[in-house]
This record gives sequence, structure tokens and C-alpha cells, in this order.
Amino acid sequence: MSYLNSVSIQKGTTKFDIPFDRQQMADYLNLERTALSKELRKMKDDGLIDFHKNNFHLKELLEL
Repeated sequence: MSYLNSVSIQKGTTKFDIPFDRQQMADYLNLERTALSKELRKMKDDGLIDFHKNNFHLKELLEL
């Protein structure tokens, strides 16, 4: 969530695209792809984010 929040702040919007597919994002964050997908799904189910491929919408912008 910290990565998505920082991208959102950098772009100045809660709706944005990231330059990674899931495997690239997992590699960038030093995670297994399956673990990343599981956490993204959990955040979506909790209503924090919505996403489709590399397009994300942060429903609740968190401040770091």
C-alpha cells in the first residue's frame, strides 16, 4: 500500500497507472507474485483500492 500511496501522491491523483505488470511489481517490491496478488485482492476486498491490470484507484488515500 505504501508504494501505491507514494505513486498516488507523486501523480497528484487517486487514479493512476503503474509502469509494471504483476511480476514486475512483485520483483520491484521484492515479493513473490502470488503474495502480491493475495495482498492486492485483500486490499480490494477491504475497500481500500480497486484495480484492473496496472490501473489503480485508491479509494482511501493514506498519509505516510
